[in-house]
Amino acid sequence: MEFKGTKGEWKFLDNGTYCEIQREKPLLSICAINMNIEGYEENAKAIAAVPDLIEALQKIIEMNYQNAEDQYGDRNKADGWSCVTVAKKALKKALS
Repeated sequence: MEFKGTKGEWKFLDNGTYCEIQREKPLLSICAINMNIEGYEENAKAIAAVPDLIEALQKIIEMNYQNAEDQYGDRNKADGWSCVTVAKKALKKALS
């Protein structure tokens, strides 16, 4: 699965008047965040981390597949491991 969203590093911007997630180069507003709700800053920071989190989950899955291949000679054995199951479920939710 591949992330098909906006490429590039996402940043959280809060200038006191509005809050948004931006890509810096070239500058692009990805989404605006409602500053009138509790936890808006935490929500915005989590959203800004999405591309990095997807990449990390993909690496975790691949590392576990490689570990299963090295230890058991069967990379599909990792499909039964809880960390792989949870990571794949999260990726499916984010990338479907």
